[in-house]
Amino acid sequence: MERRKELKRTGIKRSITQMERGPMKPRVKPMPRKAAPTVAAKIRAKVRQRSRGVCEAVTPVCTGTAVHQHHKAGRGANLDNASLIIDVCRSCHDFIHAHPTEAYERGWLVKRNG
Repeated sequence: MERRKELKRTGIKRSITQMERGPMKPRVKPMPRKAAPTVAAKIRAKVRQRSRGVCEAVTPVCTGTAVHQHHKAGRGANLDNASLIIDVCRSCHDFIHAHPTEAYERGWLVKRNG
């Protein structure tokens, strides 16, 4: 049986202790970014006041109680224009997006300008 060679010791430097390094600085976490509101709160309130909580689309599957705000021209267009936003129930909102031809005919969807 062969004997192993003795390991050489290397000059491992001792780690710096906290006393030598000084007091640690507290780690500051960056503030999470807040998502930009999709529609200004006052516009949402204006639309809600106009509808009085009743669905404004009234499709064949309407449940009557408005719980969503539908953007006729898409969310990226004219967010400050209350006339392009309607209060709708979940069923009507789904119906509008599932039947775009009828939605354009009835004015629930409009083409964007630009």
